[in-house]
Amino acid sequence: MSTTLTLLPWPARPWGAETPAAAHPWLDPGELRRWQLRRPARLQVVSGLAWVTRSGGTEDHFLRPGESLELDRGADVLIQADGADPLRWRWAPPTPAGFLSNGGAR
Repeated sequence: MSTTLTLLPWPARPWGAETPAAAHPWLDPGELRRWQLRRPARLQVVSGLAWVTRSGGTEDHFLRPGESLELDRGADVLIQADGADPLRWRWAPPTPAGFLSNGGAR
């Protein structure tokens, strides 16, 4: 299944203003979904374990709750719920240049 994610320009829509279901998409264990990003974004795992790979990338990423991954505009991303638990995540604005996803300076 392919889904196109449309993110509005920052800060036209404050993050977290969506309904809980929209704010935290989910996948059942083993389920895989493809997203095509129109804007840069940060994928933040809320619960479960995520397997993420992206077009042009050479690495697979495994993210646990609280971890995030910066994604570029135009990225073609595959996300899978890895493990026995459902995966929930949220889309957030990209981290400002010069800062890591945990808030520390580079």
